[in-house]
Amino acid sequence: MRKLRILIDMDDVLWDLLGTWIQYLNETYNTNVAVEDVKEWDMQKAFPTLTKLQIFIPLKTRRFWERVKPLPDAQKYLRMLMKSGHDVYLVSASTPDTIYNKVTCVLKKYFPFIPDSRLIFTNNKSLLKADVLIDDAPHNIVSWDRASILFDEPYNATFDERRYNCSRVSGWKDAYVVICGLTNGE
Repeated sequence: MRKLRILIDMDDVLWDLLGTWIQYLNETYNTNVAVEDVKEWDMQKAFPTLTKLQIFIPLKTRRFWERVKPLPDAQKYLRMLMKSGHDVYLVSASTPDTIYNKVTCVLKKYFPFIPDSRLIFTNNKSLLKADVLIDDAPHNIVSWDRASILFDEPYNATFDERRYNCSRVSGWKDAYVVICGLTNGE
């Protein structure tokens, strides 16, 4: 079995940022937006009555990040990948004002088995060297020239994964199956 270097995005791949964010904004501003309503990467389009500041300020607060929970089976399959000997790194395009709360409130709480030496923060994931990228953002998949796995979200529903050597998955079990196929040369 071939060992892979795998880059794994954090938000909406390891934990439910979008669902938590929408719930928080709905509660704070008495809006009624559902996850399915976020059809584009730009959150402002789903919340047209809110300013950019109102939408993004929660991401800078500890109180918000304390609400974020892991996606189903993320911990289980991440551990399985690591136990299988894969070289796993977590990579995020987080801004400097969100990193501390994201790491302390979510990553260290739910994924304490990930050492700090396995964390990468960059706005250009294509600069990194790895066999596979697991992400939810189409712009990261487009700029990636190796195997990729796209976590299905309403905002990436129209993305043509066939065009970009990409496998679309609905969750961690499916992602694990794709990785197993890659390790066996399929």
